Amino acid sequence: MPSQIKVDEIKNVAGQYELKTDTLKGQTTTNSINIQLTNKTTNLQSGIAKAWHWSTEPGSNSDTFNVASSTDQGTGDNFITFTNGMTNATYPMPSAAQYNDISAMDEGHIATTGFRHNTLTHAGSKNDSKCWAVIFGDLA
Repeated sequence: MPSQIKVDEIKNVAGQYELKTDTLKGQTTTNSINIQLTNKTTNLQSGIAKAWHWSTEPGSNSDTFNVASSTDQGTGDNFITFTNGMTNATYPMPSAAQYNDISAMDEGHIATTGFRHNTLTHAGSKNDSKCWAVIFGDLA
């Protein structure tokens, strides 16, 4: 049986409640850690972003996380490919575009490997615009 340390409280030598580590792993469920927020428990894995994309021009990756590429598909139309895919194609994606433009995920082109992201004017015509997207869901 591996060694165990059982304590009620951990303090560093300065008396502060701070824990520093490079890796946390769930004990009873692989890749799952619950955290206490106020008086509610939530799952850490479910609540963090799995990818983000910021583009200043079509087909570009100005700042990303878990994004392999952005492909310009035409005016106001980009396909974002994940580095690590999602378990299903029902992930939520809050997004925005610059100024008064509209940012939208193309429902016909959502996959576990990536998604089509459109930017449009308020009149509904596609236009090239800076855009942002954050992906939540479960990694494959």
